[in-house]
Amino acid sequence: MLVAALAGVVVVLVGAWLLLQAQPPDGRDNTDARVSATPAPGDPTGPSDGQSPGGGEASPGTATATGPGPGGTAGEVMPPGEPVEIPDVVGRPVAEAEEALRTAGLTNIIRTTRLDDRPAGSVIGMHPAAGSEVSRDAAIELDVSDGPGHTTVPDLVGRSEVDARSGLYSAGLVMVIQENSGPSTVGPGLVERTVPAGGTQVAHDTTVTITIVSRQVAVPDVVDQSAATATATLRDYGFDVVEERGAGSQPAGVVIAQLPRAGLVTRGATVTITVSQPRSNGDSQVTQTPEPPPVP
Repeated sequence: MLVAALAGVVVVLVGAWLLLQAQPPDGRDNTDARVSATPAPGDPTGPSDGQSPGGGEASPGTATATGPGPGGTAGEVMPPGEPVEIPDVVGRPVAEAEEALRTAGLTNIIRTTRLDDRPAGSVIGMHPAAGSEVSRDAAIELDVSDGPGHTTVPDLVGRSEVDARSGLYSAGLVMVIQENSGPSTVGPGLVERTVPAGGTQVAHDTTVTITIVSRQVAVPDVVDQSAATATATLRDYGFDVVEERGAGSQPAGVVIAQLPRAGLVTRGATVTITVSQPRSNGDSQVTQTPEPPPVP
C-alpha cells in the first residue's frame, strides 16, 4: 500500500512539473501570440511590397510585381521583340546608312572596309542582306569602300619586259606595251620609258604604258650627211659603225655610201659607211692656158 501511495505522489508531481514548463512566463495563454491583425480594406498600415500579409518576408522564389513594365501593367511579362526588316543602305554614305539602321532599331553595327573602285566611305555590301528579318540585337555588317587605294609606279627603265610585267603586277597596276623601232638609249628588248613615270603615286589598277625597244630596226639612210652626224644617228639606232674612206665627187668628210643601205636589221649589227676623202695632188685638176693665136 505504501508503495502504491508513493507511486501516486510521483505521478502527480511529474504532471505538475510538465504543466509549469508549458505555461508562458507572463502567465498568458500562448494562443494570443498567434493572432495577427488583418487590416481592414483601405487601411494604409497594410503590408508593404515584399512582405507577406502577416508582416514577414516573402518566401524565396515567389514572383513579386514591383510595378508595371514599360507599356504594360503590374505583373505583366513583356513578349519578345518583333523581328525587324533590314533596310537597304547599299550605295549610301556610311554615316547615313548607320543612321537608317539605328532608326529601324538595329544598333549592333559592324563596319569593315576594303579597297574598291566605288567612292570611299560608301556602303558596297551588307550582311545579312537587305530585306531580311532579324532580331533587334542581331549584328549587321556593313562593307565600306576605302577607295581604290594608292600605289607607286616602279622604276622599270632598262629592265626586261618580263621584269616589268612582274613589277607592275605586284604593284597592282595594269600594263600596256608599245614598241619603239627608232633611236633609243637602252638596249633592244628593254624598257625605254613608262607613262606615268617611275615613282609616281597612282590609284590601284591604273594603266601604265611601257615602251620596249624593238629588236629589229629599219636602217636609216645617212648618205650625204657628214661622217660625224651619220655615225651618231646610226649609233642611236643601236648599230656599230665602221668608217671607210673613198673617192667621190662630194666634199671631204661626207658619206658617199653605206652598207646595208636599207631594210630591217637587228640592233647591234654593223653598218659600214664610206666617207669622201680629200683629193690628193695627183688627183688635182690641171688647168690649161690657151695658146695665143699665131702672128700673120
